[in-house]
Amino acid sequence: MYLQQAEIRNFRGIRHLKVDFEDDSTVLIGENSWGKSSLLRALWMALGRGAVLCQLKKEDLYVPIRLLDEDPRKNPDSLQEGGKKDSAPERRDFSRPDGTRELYRERLDLSAGQKPRGDRAKRQDKAQGGGAPGEDSEYRGTDTYRASADRVQIDLIFSGSTLTDSAVRLPHLARFRNDDPDGMSRIHWRITGREEQGRFVTSHELISRSGKEAPWNEVKEAILELTELNPVLRMRDHRMNNAAGDDEERRDPSRLARPESFASVVREDLALSGPEMKRMLEDADSFARKYVASYSGPDLESPEQKHGSERDIVTRPVSIETLSSIRDTINQPGINKVKIITSMLAGVVFNSKGNRNIGAGASPIVIFEDIEARLHPSILLSLWSIMALAHVQKIVTTNSGDLLSAAPLRSVRRLYRPYYDTRSYKVASSALTDEDQRRISFHLRINRPMSFFARTWLLVEGETEIWIISQAAAIMGVSLQCEGVRPLEFAQCGLQPIMKVARQLGIAVYVLTDGDEAGAKYSASVLKFLGPRKGEHCLTTLPYLDIEHYLYACGYDDVYLRCSGIRGPRKGIGADKIIEQAIRRKSKPGMAVEVISEMQRRGSHGVPPLLSEMIMKVCALSRGDYI
Repeated sequence: MYLQQAEIRNFRGIRHLKVDFEDDSTVLIGENSWGKSSLLRALWMALGRGAVLCQLKKEDLYVPIRLLDEDPRKNPDSLQEGGKKDSAPERRDFSRPDGTRELYRERLDLSAGQKPRGDRAKRQDKAQGGGAPGEDSEYRGTDTYRASADRVQIDLIFSGSTLTDSAVRLPHLARFRNDDPDGMSRIHWRITGREEQGRFVTSHELISRSGKEAPWNEVKEAILELTELNPVLRMRDHRMNNAAGDDEERRDPSRLARPESFASVVREDLALSGPEMKRMLEDADSFARKYVASYSGPDLESPEQKHGSERDIVTRPVSIETLSSIRDTINQPGINKVKIITSMLAGVVFNSKGNRNIGAGASPIVIFEDIEARLHPSILLSLWSIMALAHVQKIVTTNSGDLLSAAPLRSVRRLYRPYYDTRSYKVASSALTDEDQRRISFHLRINRPMSFFARTWLLVEGETEIWIISQAAAIMGVSLQCEGVRPLEFAQCGLQPIMKVARQLGIAVYVLTDGDEAGAKYSASVLKFLGPRKGEHCLTTLPYLDIEHYLYACGYDDVYLRCSGIRGPRKGIGADKIIEQAIRRKSKPGMAVEVISEMQRRGSHGVPPLLSEMIMKVCALSRGDYI
């Protein structure tokens, strides 16, 4: 069996999160404080302690904190004493280049044919693309402030094939399994913590559709059987081992299996003694035999695994080492990188196991927290090559674009917390065509992998717009990257694939198009995809042929004239000719740099009004403010 889904309520930094996992690898991405560590901590407490059942504490209870910028008028819980509502705080405003200040209140969330909804969190749900496909309707639109959290609830669902998975027929678990029409059997384990008569009490139950209650001793035996089948091995940077929340492990490190750090084992000089090297090679041999199949036996890879299917090539664009390559390297005499990495990894896995007995039929869940810490990218990918082939369920958190591109797109889960609840987004298998996959793999996953960590994608047609907008924002005192905005050129990739992926992953989009015929087609595509009423607030169409003609009309004609090299009388020479000649001599990006230099000299007043307004809108969208 494998862990298929976790739903957590009111645990540490999570008010509500539902996330599903792949049976092989799941890669979690998301900003700090969005719930990744709390999620992994919950899994560790439930499945990482062997025969010790999870005991929640009052300190684990989520503490409700009202957001400073919430509008109390939209929330019935935000009443003052006497029944009077607080006055609404003013939305964030922005300085305009002309020195005036204007508050933008247009709603970005109005889809075609829909009325504005009451609270701000519901609006955000629409602004982010309507939520991930399959997201529960009961969950959408409920992200409002609630003054209390009375209980912790952790629901874990395990899944296995009714026909082939022997775990579903184990004596203690069999009576609690739920057989579904898809041929899978599922076990639903619920852990609840609540305060009763001054004590914080933890209860465990296995939820069966039959509704029959079972004696506690049978429930306990089944839960222990489940934890033996799916033990969690947690590895993270050793600097996190003394973080708050690990008090019990620090007080008695021998009692529980401790999280270990792969990074803490890596030594820059690798100055190992003979006995140390011998032990490492023994660990490598043991690990490879147990988790990486028969690495010294016949080649188990199918032709598709050797060469990669067409689908696999585009879903996993960054190639990693194959099983046969790793096997051959391990079998080579002497010391090499793969042997060192494998032995270090094996040592970490075995140390994290602690004194637990992991049986031959167990399916360990290996958790890696920020495994790129202090690892060179090539070492990181070599490590992932081995882990990708290991027959264990893996849950990884990362901020590495290389690692993200080496994993299948289906395994990526983007966690996002707009206000109180944390949401999990993924790319559905049917969301992208093969051509969409290819385009996204090349233009984003290979060339711009860090864009997946952004909150908002600002989609523009070419390189010139990226130069101009990024530097114009800096002149206004705004860093787009720090605001979570990533400018992306879409002309070669196409708008549709990018917008599809953005919607699936809950990333907001804003589109800038030219005023020419191609720009009109792009604008129509945006309006069709987002809906006219929403699209018009996520789209800026230049009122001129292109960005160069717009800048020329906004007072930068002298820059283009100077760079064109045209001297003397200009009778009969229009803007088109001047711009064409300037671009011929300097190139489009070169002219962008020339305009930026002049814009810097003029200061914020030199930023064209349409661009300054767009930058303010995009930043507000990324912050979650409404404009």
